Amino acid sequence: MFYRKIKLYILLVILVTACKNNNDQSKFQNESNLIEIHNDKLGIIPKDHKIYKTKDYGDMLTLYKNFKKEDSNSHYYQNLCNYTIFKIFQSDFFQKSNAEERRFFLNEMANLEYALPNLENFYNLINFMLKNEEVKVKEVMPLAKKFAKKNITQVKETIKSDVELKQKKLSHIDKGMDDILLFQRRQLLNKFSEGGH
Repeated sequence: MFYRKIKLYILLVILVTACKNNNDQSKFQNESNLIEIHNDKLGIIPKDHKIYKTKDYGDMLTLYKNFKKEDSNSHYYQNLCNYTIFKIFQSDFFQKSNAEERRFFLNEMANLEYALPNLENFYNLINFMLKNEEVKVKEVMPLAKKFAKKNITQVKETIKSDVELKQKKLSHIDKGMDDILLFQRRQLLNKFSEGGH
Protein backbone atom coordinates (compact mmCIF):
# COMPACT_ATOMS: atom_id res chain seq x y z
CA MET A 1 0.00 0.00 0.00
CA PHE A 2 2.85 2.38 0.96
CA TYR A 3 4.63 1.73 -2.35
CA ARG A 4 1.44 2.35 -4.35
CA LYS A 5 1.12 5.76 -2.71
CA ILE A 6 4.72 6.60 -3.49
CA LYS A 7 4.29 5.47 -7.10
CA LEU A 8 1.24 7.70 -7.45
CA TYR A 9 3.06 10.67 -5.96
CA ILE A 10 5.99 10.15 -8.30
CA LEU A 11 3.68 9.83 -11.31
CA LEU A 12 2.18 13.18 -10.45
CA VAL A 13 5.67 14.74 -10.31
CA ILE A 14 6.56 13.22 -13.67
CA LEU A 15 3.39 14.47 -15.28
CA VAL A 16 3.91 17.97 -13.93
CA THR A 17 7.45 17.99 -15.26
CA ALA A 18 6.50 16.52 -18.61
CA CYS A 19 3.73 19.05 -19.15
CA LYS A 20 5.96 22.10 -18.62
CA ASN A 21 5.82 23.12 -22.25
CA ASN A 22 2.24 21.99 -22.67
CA ASN A 23 -1.03 23.75 -21.94
CA ASP A 24 -2.05 20.78 -19.80
CA GLN A 25 0.41 21.76 -17.07
CA SER A 26 -2.30 23.53 -15.10
CA LYS A 27 -4.22 20.25 -14.90
CA PHE A 28 -1.53 18.85 -12.65
CA GLN A 29 -0.34 22.00 -10.87
CA ASN A 30 -2.48 21.45 -7.78
CA GLU A 31 -1.50 17.81 -7.54
CA SER A 32 2.21 18.64 -7.50
CA ASN A 33 1.73 20.35 -4.14
CA LEU A 34 0.70 17.01 -2.61
CA ILE A 35 3.84 15.12 -3.44
CA GLU A 36 5.82 13.56 -0.64
CA ILE A 37 8.69 11.54 -2.07
CA HIS A 38 10.27 9.17 0.43
CA ASN A 39 12.46 7.26 -2.02
CA ASP A 40 13.80 9.24 -4.97
CA LYS A 41 14.12 6.21 -7.25
CA LEU A 42 10.86 4.39 -6.61
CA GLY A 43 8.51 4.76 -9.57
CA ILE A 44 10.47 7.40 -11.47
CA ILE A 45 10.66 6.84 -15.21
CA PRO A 46 14.33 7.12 -16.26
CA LYS A 47 15.15 10.46 -17.88
CA ASP A 48 16.55 8.75 -20.94
CA HIS A 49 13.40 6.68 -21.59
CA LYS A 50 12.20 6.88 -25.20
CA ILE A 51 8.74 8.05 -24.18
CA TYR A 52 10.02 11.55 -23.45
CA LYS A 53 11.24 11.99 -27.04
CA THR A 54 8.28 10.33 -28.73
CA LYS A 55 5.52 12.64 -29.97
CA ASP A 56 3.87 10.90 -32.92
CA TYR A 57 0.68 8.94 -32.13
CA GLY A 58 1.76 5.83 -34.06
CA ASP A 59 5.22 5.84 -32.48
CA MET A 60 3.76 6.22 -28.99
CA LEU A 61 1.34 3.36 -29.61
CA THR A 62 4.16 1.09 -30.78
CA LEU A 63 6.35 2.13 -27.88
CA TYR A 64 3.55 1.48 -25.40
CA LYS A 65 3.03 -2.04 -26.69
CA ASN A 66 6.80 -2.71 -26.64
CA PHE A 67 7.40 -1.54 -23.09
CA LYS A 68 4.48 -3.65 -21.90
CA LYS A 69 6.89 -6.50 -22.56
CA GLU A 70 10.22 -4.81 -21.76
CA ASP A 71 9.38 -2.69 -18.70
CA SER A 72 6.57 -4.70 -17.09
CA ASN A 73 8.69 -5.70 -14.08
CA SER A 74 10.21 -2.27 -13.53
CA HIS A 75 9.49 -0.17 -10.44
CA TYR A 76 8.16 2.62 -12.69
CA TYR A 77 5.85 0.48 -14.86
CA GLN A 78 2.51 1.88 -13.60
CA ASN A 79 3.76 5.45 -13.92
CA LEU A 80 5.06 4.75 -17.41
CA CYS A 81 1.70 3.31 -18.46
CA ASN A 82 -0.23 6.25 -17.04
CA TYR A 83 2.12 8.84 -18.50
CA THR A 84 2.14 7.25 -21.95
CA ILE A 85 -1.64 6.84 -22.03
CA PHE A 86 -2.01 10.47 -21.01
CA LYS A 87 0.37 11.53 -23.79
CA ILE A 88 -1.38 9.35 -26.36
CA PHE A 89 -4.74 10.89 -25.51
CA GLN A 90 -3.27 14.38 -25.88
CA SER A 91 -2.13 13.51 -29.42
CA ASP A 92 -5.62 13.77 -30.93
CA PHE A 93 -6.38 10.17 -29.96
CA PHE A 94 -10.02 10.10 -31.03
CA GLN A 95 -9.18 11.26 -34.57
CA LYS A 96 -6.15 9.03 -35.04
CA SER A 97 -7.21 5.80 -33.35
CA ASN A 98 -9.35 3.00 -34.70
CA ALA A 99 -11.96 0.91 -32.87
CA GLU A 100 -9.46 -1.83 -32.03
CA GLU A 101 -7.01 0.64 -30.49
CA ARG A 102 -9.77 2.30 -28.50
CA ARG A 103 -10.88 -1.06 -27.12
CA PHE A 104 -7.25 -1.85 -26.28
CA PHE A 105 -6.85 1.35 -24.24
CA LEU A 106 -10.20 0.91 -22.54
CA ASN A 107 -8.97 -2.44 -21.20
CA GLU A 108 -5.51 -1.07 -20.42
CA MET A 109 -6.83 1.77 -18.26
CA ALA A 110 -9.33 -0.51 -16.52
CA ASN A 111 -6.50 -2.87 -15.58
CA LEU A 112 -4.00 -0.31 -14.27
CA GLU A 113 -3.47 -0.30 -10.50
CA TYR A 114 -4.46 3.36 -10.55
CA ALA A 115 -5.18 5.90 -13.27
CA LEU A 116 -5.80 9.22 -11.55
CA PRO A 117 -4.18 11.24 -14.35
CA ASN A 118 -6.43 9.46 -16.85
CA LEU A 119 -9.85 9.63 -15.16
CA GLU A 120 -11.29 11.94 -17.78
CA ASN A 121 -9.63 10.03 -20.61
CA PHE A 122 -11.21 6.76 -19.45
CA TYR A 123 -14.74 8.10 -19.23
CA ASN A 124 -14.40 10.17 -22.42
CA LEU A 125 -13.29 7.00 -24.18
CA ILE A 126 -16.29 5.04 -22.90
CA ASN A 127 -18.69 7.79 -23.99
CA PHE A 128 -17.09 8.02 -27.42
CA MET A 129 -17.27 4.24 -27.90
CA LEU A 130 -20.88 4.06 -26.71
CA LYS A 131 -21.99 6.90 -29.00
CA ASN A 132 -20.22 5.30 -31.95
CA GLU A 133 -21.68 1.88 -31.13
CA GLU A 134 -18.26 0.29 -30.66
CA VAL A 135 -19.28 -1.20 -27.30
CA LYS A 136 -22.47 -1.87 -25.39
CA VAL A 137 -23.22 -0.65 -21.88
CA LYS A 138 -23.27 -4.23 -20.57
CA GLU A 139 -19.67 -4.64 -21.86
CA VAL A 140 -18.25 -1.46 -20.34
CA MET A 141 -20.11 -1.41 -17.04
CA PRO A 142 -17.96 -4.10 -15.36
CA LEU A 143 -14.79 -2.31 -16.53
CA ALA A 144 -16.15 1.05 -15.36
CA LYS A 145 -17.08 -0.31 -11.94
CA LYS A 146 -13.66 -1.93 -11.52
CA PHE A 147 -11.95 1.29 -12.62
CA ALA A 148 -14.08 3.45 -10.30
CA LYS A 149 -13.53 1.23 -7.26
CA LYS A 150 -9.73 1.21 -7.61
CA ASN A 151 -9.44 4.91 -8.29
CA ILE A 152 -11.85 6.00 -5.54
CA THR A 153 -9.64 4.09 -3.13
CA GLN A 154 -6.52 5.76 -4.57
CA VAL A 155 -8.04 9.23 -4.31
CA LYS A 156 -9.03 8.70 -0.69
CA GLU A 157 -5.66 7.21 0.26
CA THR A 158 -3.35 9.59 -1.58
CA ILE A 159 -5.03 12.99 -1.77
CA LYS A 160 -5.55 14.03 1.80
CA SER A 161 -4.30 17.58 2.16
CA ASP A 162 -6.14 19.15 -0.78
CA VAL A 163 -9.85 18.66 -0.17
CA GLU A 164 -10.81 20.55 -3.33
CA LEU A 165 -8.65 18.36 -5.57
CA LYS A 166 -9.89 15.23 -3.81
CA GLN A 167 -13.50 16.25 -4.44
CA LYS A 168 -12.72 17.13 -8.05
CA LYS A 169 -11.24 13.67 -8.70
CA LEU A 170 -14.16 11.91 -7.00
CA SER A 171 -16.58 14.06 -9.00
CA HIS A 172 -14.89 12.97 -12.26
CA ILE A 173 -15.52 9.36 -11.31
CA ASP A 174 -19.13 10.01 -10.25
CA LYS A 175 -19.85 11.95 -13.43
CA GLY A 176 -18.27 9.25 -15.57
CA MET A 177 -20.43 6.55 -14.00
CA ASP A 178 -23.53 8.76 -14.24
CA ASP A 179 -22.88 9.38 -17.96
CA ILE A 180 -22.83 5.63 -18.62
CA LEU A 181 -26.11 5.15 -16.75
CA LEU A 182 -27.71 8.09 -18.57
CA PHE A 183 -26.64 6.65 -21.90
CA GLN A 184 -28.21 3.33 -20.90
CA ARG A 185 -31.46 5.03 -19.87
CA ARG A 186 -31.65 6.97 -23.15
CA GLN A 187 -31.18 3.73 -25.07
CA LEU A 188 -34.00 2.09 -23.12
CA LEU A 189 -36.30 5.07 -23.65
CA ASN A 190 -35.54 5.11 -27.38
CA LYS A 191 -36.17 1.39 -27.60
CA PHE A 192 -39.45 1.76 -25.67
CA SER A 193 -40.63 4.72 -27.77
CA GLU A 194 -39.78 2.93 -31.03
CA GLY A 195 -41.65 -0.17 -29.86
CA GLY A 196 -44.67 1.91 -28.85
CA HIS A 197 -45.27 3.29 -32.36
